Amino acid sequence: MPYQTFGGADLFPNIYDKAVRYLFGFATNQVFRDGNKRTAAITMLVFLHFNDIELDISSSELAQVTLDVANKKLTEEQVKQFLIKHTI
Repeated sequence: MPYQTFGGADLFPNIYDKAVRYLFGFATNQVFRDGNKRTAAITMLVFLHFNDIELDISSSELAQVTLDVANKKLTEEQVKQFLIKHTI
């Protein structure tokens, strides 16, 4: 998903776009029978960590953002801006 291209152009051009795509992909598509939101949040955090990006957010903030994504209350751009704002 995050590394898709079209016409040679990267559909998710930066690390934050890719991280958000992981969060939205797992949280909204219900890939697994259980644990989709947890998988979404952990996948996003691990991806950011592997790309030397750490966030300053509480577990309750992460849980709320993940729930809001799953319930389609946030856009990808809103989550991207949240991540950028909370990058250490």
